[in-house]
Amino acid sequence: MKWILTLMAFVALPVQATLIEYTYELTTVKLGDSGAVDYSPATATLLVDASAETFERFSYNNNFANFLWTETVTPEQSKTLYSSIYASFLTPGVSSYYVYFESPANLFDGSEFYNLDSIGLKDSSVFYFTLNGDDHSYFSSFSSATKRIVSVPEPATLSLLSLGLAAIGIRRRLR
Repeated sequence: MKWILTLMAFVALPVQATLIEYTYELTTVKLGDSGAVDYSPATATLLVDASAETFERFSYNNNFANFLWTETVTPEQSKTLYSSIYASFLTPGVSSYYVYFESPANLFDGSEFYNLDSIGLKDSSVFYFTLNGDDHSYFSSFSSATKRIVSVPEPATLSLLSLGLAAIGIRRRLR
C-alpha cells in the first residue's frame, strides 16, 4: 500500500497549464479603394495556452467592430529568415480575420508563445479583418502590449490527488 501511495504522490505532482493573457493596444486603419479612409484606436486580448501552443480566446474592440472568438486554434508557424506565427479565425458577421506575428528566426526557439508581447510589436505584425457586407479592409498595427501569466492546475492532477486522498481515507476506515 505504501508503494502505491508513493507512486501516486509522484504522479500527482502539480502539473499546470500555462495560460498567458496578452493585451494589445492597436491602431486600426480602415482601407477603401483609394487607400486609408479612417483611423481608430483599438484593444485586443489574446489568451494563449503556452504548454499546448494554442490560441484559446481572442477579442477585439473599437468603433469599427467588436468581436470575440472563443474556439481553440493551433497557429501556423513558419521558420524562414523572418519567422512568423499566425492564426485565422472565423466568426459570424466577419468574413475573415487573422493575427500575424513576425520575428527574427533566432527568437523562435520554442518559447515564442511566451514572448508574444515583444514579438507583437514588430512592424510587420498585424491584425487584419474584413466584415460581411462591407467593402473595406481593416489593418491594425500593434503599438503596445502587456502580458499576464495565469497558471491553472490540470484536471488530471487534481483528480489523482483526490483519488489518493480518498484511498487513504478508505484504508483508514477499514482498519
